[in-house]
Amino acid sequence: MQTAIDPYIGEIAGVTKRFPGVLALDRISIGFRAETVHAVIGENGAGKSTLMNILAGDLQAGRRK
Repeated sequence: MQTAIDPYIGEIAGVTKRFPGVLALDRISIGFRAETVHAVIGENGAGKSTLMNILAGDLQAGRRK
């Protein structure tokens, strides 16, 4: 018997990260759904690794002032 899976897993919203002299992420939001493939793509320096490090808990997001 197959059980129903809630398609909505969660989201992050309004994530901002600033390094000295650089605004790496500016109010980034992303939602996640079950049984789907998620990809983060962009040019070098776009903040992909910074976002993944925040999701993994290796970096803490900051607040935009």
